[in-house]
Amino acid sequence: MASALEGKITVITGASRGIGSALAVGFAREGATVVATARTQAPDSGSPEGSLEETVRRITDAGGKGLAIPCDVSNEDAVKALVERTLAEVGPIDVLVNNAAALVFGPITEFDTADWDRIMAINASGAYYCMHAVLPGMREAGDGLIVNISSIAGIRASALGVVAFWSSKFAITALGSAVSNVAAVHGFLVTSFYPGAVNPPLLRHVHPPVPFDP
Repeated sequence: MASALEGKITVITGASRGIGSALAVGFAREGATVVATARTQAPDSGSPEGSLEETVRRITDAGGKGLAIPCDVSNEDAVKALVERTLAEVGPIDVLVNNAAALVFGPITEFDTADWDRIMAINASGAYYCMHAVLPGMREAGDGLIVNISSIAGIRASALGVVAFWSSKFAITALGSAVSNVAAVHGFLVTSFYPGAVNPPLLRHVHPPVPFDP
């Protein structure tokens, strides 16, 4: 039996490493054509580890189809260009996975406003820009899937000093809920996924280090 993802054109943000890279490879193994996007194109682009090139290599090694398109999702014009290039080179977008995220630690009394703005721009506004760009095509097709990678933090905040990250994930949860009602009327689905603590590069390269259960 063919996979439900067979032949589906899928855009995954934050796909250079961590959850995003794993999702990209997993979707490709199920037959999707994956457009992997992130700010990091090559290993020497300043990223602590991982790159779009590495993700696409893993996709092709697994027998899948992948294309790397760099994009800063906090820039609406860059997102529009990403969608336009995908349409031109691959075709209409069937699936969007909003996974791109940034994280900075610090209690609100000591938190830098510039860090707040950056995290909200990437985590929350980035998801909005991507959804806003792909929704017209999905509405016209009467089909499609949008998955917002929120977090358990998008349901329940903790005492850790990650006020901006927690807030951005609540925003993503609310955004998905708000759009899901409209999506249902037009025949496509918007849903959210709430992973708990994992150990991706996002957390291994922040300060202070985050403890993980074995």
